[in-house]
Amino acid sequence: MQTLTHSPYILYSDGNGNIFEDKSLYVTGRSGWEALPIPDNQWIELPNGGSLYELPGRRGIGIDVLTGDMRLCEKGWAVAAFIPPAHTGFYLAAYETSPEAPILPLFCYTAVGWHADKFYVPAVRIEPDIRQECSGYEQAAIDRGTSNLLEAYPHNRLVKHLMENCCQTYQCPLLETSL
Repeated sequence: MQTLTHSPYILYSDGNGNIFEDKSLYVTGRSGWEALPIPDNQWIELPNGGSLYELPGRRGIGIDVLTGDMRLCEKGWAVAAFIPPAHTGFYLAAYETSPEAPILPLFCYTAVGWHADKFYVPAVRIEPDIRQECSGYEQAAIDRGTSNLLEAYPHNRLVKHLMENCCQTYQCPLLETSL
């Protein structure tokens, strides 16, 4: 972990796949249902293999850099991070959900922010084994493994779900690297 000079800025999405920082708000994290400031010493750079998610119908909750008050980011949709399986996040993304917001897939939506031209997440690496490195991900190998398992277990609903949804639709790195 490294100590930053200040908390990262909150991120928002414009709904078209573009992500921006809002320099008027620092990121908060959610623990339970409460939005909280994240201690500066709990941030690490978003690890290789991490990715960002737009959270449609949700406004991020941040800390106003001038007043210190918590408020919503009204500029776009909240953004969260997926962190690779070798890491554990300390806080979920903090946001307020509108009534018309779509249901999100069952992912771990880690808080994420922007600082010194890099993405940061409040997390720690807990598994040093290189098998957890997302750099070993090869789509062709995943496709072969998926086909082999679907052929070997054509009537197994769990295998079908994992291969079609987790591996092919959502591209879950934990499953993919273990095929």
